[in-house]
Amino acid sequence: MLELLSHDDVERIHSAVVEILEGIGVMMPHERALEILKESGAEIDSKNKIARIPEHLVKEALNRAPKRYSLTARNPHFNIELGDGTPHFTNAYGAHYTIDLETGQRRPATLKDLEDFTRLSDYFQTVDYIKSNIIPQDVPRKIVEQKTALAEFRSSEKHRSANSMTPEGFRDVIRMALVIKKRARKS
Repeated sequence: MLELLSHDDVERIHSAVVEILEGIGVMMPHERALEILKESGAEIDSKNKIARIPEHLVKEALNRAPKRYSLTARNPHFNIELGDGTPHFTNAYGAHYTIDLETGQRRPATLKDLEDFTRLSDYFQTVDYIKSNIIPQDVPRKIVEQKTALAEFRSSEKHRSANSMTPEGFRDVIRMALVIKKRARKS
């Protein structure tokens, strides 16, 4: 198993995270999330929407989290098992601009660029799962999450790491994934 950090390194990171979560806290502009954290024992600053999360809650959450987790892909050959010690890699994320291959000039990224880059990432064996390496600028903001997801679902057989800016967009992308999964089961 590849070990990038020593046990002491991991403990130092954990201690620093706990210090931040307990002392400074986390801004959480979501009322229901603040309620859940408060009910669980976090200290809530309602005015500033900050949750200070004690170490015991962090440890409880870590103990409840699965030790292994599968990320499924459209093609089962590309499914990924997390937690077995194997490192996994993805492509870059979030470019709003690209270099036009014909003109050599920098320009806003398009949905077609996303499709092309996703197909390229799908081809490379060193890319285990797909992220939105292009954020298309030619798609209305209101539907960019949905258009991005559809382009990536169509252009790759690998697991797609979802990114969403709105709860509605996230729900739509989940619905899209469920439709694709249902279709895959039928075939």
